[in-house]
Amino acid sequence: GQKLPSLMKSGASVRVSRPAVVCGNFFDTSLDLGTEGFDLVIGNPPWASREKSADPMFRRWVQAHPELPVPGDQIACGFMWQTPSRLSAEGCACLLLPTAVLLNNTTGAFQQKWFGSVTVDRIVNFSDLSFVLFPGAKRPAVAVRFSRENGSGAQRDIVYESPKVDVRSQRGGPGV
Repeated sequence: GQKLPSLMKSGASVRVSRPAVVCGNFFDTSLDLGTEGFDLVIGNPPWASREKSADPMFRRWVQAHPELPVPGDQIACGFMWQTPSRLSAEGCACLLLPTAVLLNNTTGAFQQKWFGSVTVDRIVNFSDLSFVLFPGAKRPAVAVRFSRENGSGAQRDIVYESPKVDVRSQRGGPGV
């Protein structure tokens, strides 16, 4: 057989040719990802608040975008803002995020602006399964699938799922 080409690209100066797995800082403005955008972005961004994040590029990004709410300086919210700009016109993204970005009483302004800037078609709330799927997790997770804003301004239905698990399988419960 013939060896497959490497799918990995790393370094800010590397020009990405499709298909590729890009290794770099999502907030690095010198990272050349081309102009076409990606057809699919799948990610599990860091969940740290800015105070706990040592990422100076994220800090600079927040300062450069004061119009974009980032509740609690949560770096995952920065990824939510940045991802649509990395998508092709027909591209789709799915991010695994802390549930607090959607289910927290302090994220209303963020949610209103972000949901108005993208087209979300599915949310899977893994709160009940988080500690089963991700042993040692400190927070529950939610997956959000979205594309760039469709421009029509029309509301679309969002499929919201919340899979449940037997209480005996939860962290600290019987049978664990």
